[in-house]
Amino acid sequence: MSIRGLPVLVLLSALLPVSAQELTEQLRQALMSGGYHDAIEQGLQGLQDDPADTGLLLQLGRLEARVGRYADAEKRFDRIVELGEGPLLAARFELAELLRLRGQQAQADDLYRQVRAAWAELQRPSVEQLYAIARATHRLGRHDSARY
Repeated sequence: MSIRGLPVLVLLSALLPVSAQELTEQLRQALMSGGYHDAIEQGLQGLQDDPADTGLLLQLGRLEARVGRYADAEKRFDRIVELGEGPLLAARFELAELLRLRGQQAQADDLYRQVRAAWAELQRPSVEQLYAIARATHRLGRHDSARY
């Protein structure tokens, strides 16, 4: 998706100011549509403006993992955990997925358990948190657990 060799997302960003929240949503949409490489470049530019935007870090890390840039993805997820705010459960789940892909199942299972255990502490879980808990429970083989 490019015009004369320039990625469409980059062209649009030059024409229209995009908020961090809008950029995060664009990256989330790119995960579903397949415009990974253009979106990664856009996300990297967005991080220059706000390197602590946890939503942007999460979506960028997911995109990087999707294209096999695992070390970069791990840095994004680790940064979220380091910041201690935002989509922590999702970041921990994504880190566990990277460990699983590397064959480090025991360490991945430890992170999956941490994600699942967080359920007891949540007052009003978000959809993102519930999704991370459900996926972690699934990875741990508790498919029949109706009490996530």
